[in-house]
Amino acid sequence: PGSKDSLFSAVKPKDGFRVFVIGGSIAGLLQYSGESGEFAKALEAVLPTKKVEVVNCGMAGYESFREALVEQEILEYTPDLIVLLTGHNEGIAAAPIPIWVMRTQERLSRLAAYRALVKSIRPDNSGVKQSDALADARDATFARNLADNLRHARERGVPVAVVVPPRNYREPVELGRGPYDAQFVPGWVRFLRGDHAGARRAWKEAMGTDSESRAFSWGFIARSEEKLGLLEEARASFDRAAEFDRAAICGKVCQDIIRRVTKSEGGFLVEADAMFRALSFPRMPGMETFNDRMHWKPQFNCLMSSELISSLRAQPGLSALPWDDAAARKLKASCVKPGSPGTVDDDLRILSYVLMGLSW
Repeated sequence: PGSKDSLFSAVKPKDGFRVFVIGGSIAGLLQYSGESGEFAKALEAVLPTKKVEVVNCGMAGYESFREALVEQEILEYTPDLIVLLTGHNEGIAAAPIPIWVMRTQERLSRLAAYRALVKSIRPDNSGVKQSDALADARDATFARNLADNLRHARERGVPVAVVVPPRNYREPVELGRGPYDAQFVPGWVRFLRGDHAGARRAWKEAMGTDSESRAFSWGFIARSEEKLGLLEEARASFDRAAEFDRAAICGKVCQDIIRRVTKSEGGFLVEADAMFRALSFPRMPGMETFNDRMHWKPQFNCLMSSELISSLRAQPGLSALPWDDAAARKLKASCVKPGSPGTVDDDLRILSYVLMGLSW
């Protein structure tokens, strides 16, 4: 399973503590360091009297449907804990969409001719954008699959730690996507000239009505507000961009589904998104923390491991384990923290987005 081979005995050893990590590529990140991964090493350090086994089943591109198939298998191997990192790879139906189809659609959707063709074939007569309607269907499927996964584990008496996935709030939309059109350009020209108040006003006036356009606009409005020193308003605008981001990446709607379903189905939450937000305050997490819109840099696996362990220690069913408090404190103190977000490189990256979008 996962990105590396993991061998373990079908029979759990005496005094063993067996953990399975399932999810998409962000789950695989926890296995980045060494053969067993940094999370495994951290767990071994804080549970020195236990024979810790961490089997990482994270698979790039896996969504909740395929995660359920993995869970069905691992429940046969007497896990003591399941760690679930999910939400970034959801399709639009109960069965998975082949990855090559999703990637092809993603690339084609950047072409205006393709979008026009799709609109002519599937006209929207309901007043709701097709992308929003599909996102609603996807979110409903995700909530149902997540609830089923948690319910199956609960019926077997296995606790599930569900990570609220962190996101790069400073990336307004997927690379190159968005309405790079006549309504966007005036605001961008003002932004380049240093008229950030004018850019903010222009982007608010030009904001579209569909979710993707709103996510796109609020992301750039937030950048204008940062330039104006309005950091509280900028954080709120980045949050609004996340609220309207209904693409594959887990936005605010997805995160809220994870919180709601996890609480209702007896799992417990690991607030990784809140952790990265707090570390980036008063700004929002960006490329100093992430390699893209969702995958944190490997040096922050220690932070993720420490946050996971803190959540585990607080759970009634796990708090009685022989935790080494001193080792947990040492782990937390040793973790590298993200640098300050909003650097010049960040502005240059966004400039490359705009130039690429305008060229398309």
